[in-house]
Amino acid sequence: MERAECQTMAERFLWALEQKGISQRELARRLDTNPVFLSKLGTGKSKKTRMVVDIALALDVTPEWLEYGIEDNRALTGLTKEDLHAASQTFITKVIDKISAASLSADEIHQKTGLPRQVISRILSGQHELSLVEAMLLCDLFKTSLYEMIKKEPGGTQIPLISGQDIIHHVIAPGFVMTVDFIPDSKHLIGIRNDGAFTGQYLNQGNVVIVDPDVKSFNMKNGDTCLFVVDNKIDIGLKNPTEIRSLNFFKNVYDLSRIDMIGKVAFLELNPATSDTSHMVKEEKEQLIETIQRIIPGGTLVPQYS
Repeated sequence: MERAECQTMAERFLWALEQKGISQRELARRLDTNPVFLSKLGTGKSKKTRMVVDIALALDVTPEWLEYGIEDNRALTGLTKEDLHAASQTFITKVIDKISAASLSADEIHQKTGLPRQVISRILSGQHELSLVEAMLLCDLFKTSLYEMIKKEPGGTQIPLISGQDIIHHVIAPGFVMTVDFIPDSKHLIGIRNDGAFTGQYLNQGNVVIVDPDVKSFNMKNGDTCLFVVDNKIDIGLKNPTEIRSLNFFKNVYDLSRIDMIGKVAFLELNPATSDTSHMVKEEKEQLIETIQRIIPGGTLVPQYS
């Protein structure tokens, strides 16, 4: 029988044994398991085993192929190799957190999942590229789904937070950052806090508008929501071909030549979680300054951040 003709786990197991050139009894000896168990696997009486990873490693095949006949993880997930690597790293990070929270030892994980101890050791060190079967065994251990374990949690992206008054007075003061709970499309998002510098009634004191300073009047689409400075106040409006229509009840319309465009509005944050920049290294603070300078070119840098 050819490899591609193997339709069941039993057929794949027997094919791999033949290719390896060893008997079921010899494999049982190497794996320190009962030969009767392997005999049931070869006859199809046992269709699933927690030792699938051990058996696959011993027979030089992948666990996915041995159990499911899958030649490539991507055939099941549709992900690219890079996506699979990222998903694996996310999975391992969450697994390590769950193992730590449950205070499980490597021996306990081995007993509960059947995963080889050397695989568990590599997982705990963050150096292992998970197979699908290994991931499913760990999902069973923690009673969770594969989707929950590989999805990347939103948030965690810190962006500069500056006050509206600093925008108006051209002061670069990257003293605070905020964490956004979505994955930004732009690398240079900035949060601007309403500290009384905003006109209109649509934002309360302390609310934050997140803008993309790389999108200005010349590359902004008609109908985009934008943040701009006019008459020493910050306003939000809709961009039209030659003018900005304020969202302040649409009463005010400004010619583009009259306003100072800050950028395209990406998000409104009503209750932002913020922190100071004392935890940041020099390079990170320099990146904050570079980002803010996209809004305030040639602005005055606050001395303590120089």
